[in-house]
Amino acid sequence: MAAGRASLIAYFMMTDIVGLGWQGANGLINTATVLRAAVFLPLLATGVWLGNHRFKQAEPASAHRWILRLLMLLALLTGARAISQLY
Repeated sequence: MAAGRASLIAYFMMTDIVGLGWQGANGLINTATVLRAAVFLPLLATGVWLGNHRFKQAEPASAHRWILRLLMLLALLTGARAISQLY
C-alpha cells in the first residue's frame, strides 16, 4: 500500500510541476497567485504531515473504509454540484 501511495504522490507532484510550468508560460501566474500560494503553503505542509502521521498509525482495513467514505462523499458533492448547475 505504501508503494502505491508513493506512486500517487509522485504522479500528482509531476502533474503539478507541468501545470505550473504551463501556467507560467501562458502568463497566468502573477503576484496575487504567489501570495496566495505562500499563504496556503503552511496549511498544505500541515496537512501532508498530519496525513503521513495518521497513515503510519492506521490499520489498513480502517484506512480503506475511511478512503471509501471520503470518495463517496466527494462523488455525492460532485454529482450535486453538477445537478445544481443544470438548473
